[in-house]
Amino acid sequence: MHFIIKVRKNFNIEINIDINKLHNVIKVKDTGIGIAKSNISSIFDEFYTHGKKNSSGLGLPFCQKVITAFGGSICCQSQQGEWTEFTILLPKIDSKSTNKLKYELLAQKRLLYIGDNNQDVFELQKNSFSFGYHFLTVSPFRLVDIDQHLNQADMILVNLDSYGEHNYYMTKLQHKLALSTTKVLYLYREEKALHLILNPKVNYKLVNLDKLKPGVTEGICRYFFTHFNQETVPSPNSLETQSILLVDDNTSLRMYTGILLQRSGYHVIHAENGLKALQHLDTHNVDLIMMDLEMPLMGGLETAKQIRGNDQYKNHHHTPIICFSASLNTEQQQELKAAGMNGFIFKPATKDQIFETIDRYLN
Repeated sequence: MHFIIKVRKNFNIEINIDINKLHNVIKVKDTGIGIAKSNISSIFDEFYTHGKKNSSGLGLPFCQKVITAFGGSICCQSQQGEWTEFTILLPKIDSKSTNKLKYELLAQKRLLYIGDNNQDVFELQKNSFSFGYHFLTVSPFRLVDIDQHLNQADMILVNLDSYGEHNYYMTKLQHKLALSTTKVLYLYREEKALHLILNPKVNYKLVNLDKLKPGVTEGICRYFFTHFNQETVPSPNSLETQSILLVDDNTSLRMYTGILLQRSGYHVIHAENGLKALQHLDTHNVDLIMMDLEMPLMGGLETAKQIRGNDQYKNHHHTPIICFSASLNTEQQQELKAAGMNGFIFKPATKDQIFETIDRYLN
C-alpha cells in the first residue's frame, strides 16, 4: 500500500506499507528539512529535543519502546535539507515472537465472567492455569459484587443466556459497562438472547459460543488482542449530553481521549489546531474545551486569547478551557492563566486524571 499526503506546499508525507516473509514493514518519509547526521544517533534518546519549543523529547523514545516491546524495530535515515524516512519492522501476527508475546501478556490479564455457572465456565476456569490468565466469576444478579471487580478486569464476559427475559438487570449492568472502556464480550447460544436490548455505548462484541473456533477458551483469549471498533457518538441535540471540544494535532492521542469521553456519554468534537477549533465554535456550542499548547497554524495560547477576547466567540467567553501539554514550567502556567485558560493536564494523562479534571469544571 502506498499513500502520499500533501501537507502544504513543498512538504509531503509518503507512507509505504508492505509485508515480507518475516515482517510487516512501514516506511514513513517526508520532504521536510531533514536531520543532521550528528543528531540522528540521539533522536531516540529520552528528553532529547532539537529546534522545537516546549517539546518534552519523549515522543520518539516512547514509539521505540512500544515497537520493541512487540518484537519490532524502528530506524531513521535522513538527508539534511531534503528528506527524513522512518522504517518500522513489526513481526507478523502468526510469527513465533508474536505468539510468545501473547502468552506472556495473557499471564497478566484478568478475565471477569458475569453469568450462571455452566460447562463453558468450567472450561475457562480449568484452562486459566495453562493459559495463565486470572479468572473470576460473578452472579448475573449480584450488581454489588460486579461493582467490586468491574474496573479491575481486562475483558468482561457477559452470558446473555443467563439474563433471559430479565431486561431490568441487563439494563442496570449495561449502564455500569457503558462508563468503562473495558472490552465486553456478550456471549450466547440461545437465539432468544438476541432480543435483549444492548446499549451501543458499551465497547462490546456479540459472540455465538457455538461458532468459536478452535474452542471456547482459545477463541475468547484471541479477543484480548482484538480492537473493538464499536464507536457510537451520542447525539449533540440531546439535552442530557455535554459537548467537549478536543483540540490537538496528535491524532492518536486525540482519538484515544475522544473514545474515552464518548464511552462516558459526552459528545466530542475534534479539531487538529486552533484555527479549526475557532471554526467549530462558530457553529457549535460546547461545554468544555481541552486543548494542546503547541500546534501548527494556531497554538493553544493564541486560540484561548481569541476565545476570551473576540466578540465573535462571546458565547464561549466563560467556557472552561483545559490545557493538554507534555510539560509546563511556572512561567508557562502563568501565561496560560493570563490567556484565559482555567487549568491544565500533563500528557500522557490517565483516565482518572482526565475525568477528575472534567468533573471539576462541568459538575
